[in-house]
Amino acid sequence: KKIEQKRSNEILKKKEGRTCRSFRSKTKKLAKQKRLERTKMISKRTKKGQPLMKDRIEFLLKQIQDSKS
Repeated sequence: KKIEQKRSNEILKKKEGRTCRSFRSKTKKLAKQKRLERTKMISKRTKKGQPLMKDRIEFLLKQIQDSKS
């Protein structure tokens, strides 16, 4: 009985570990995707090397709208 109980506890711990890892990996992927979108938006330049203000202003507007809600 003790051995069976011990095995079932180990199986439960493994399942919990898998779910935690999958949750962490999903959140990491989302954060990485957001960072990539942000850097793409901010790093756009004109032919002369000046930053595109249109994209920066859109990014700032999006930040303000997110903070309000």
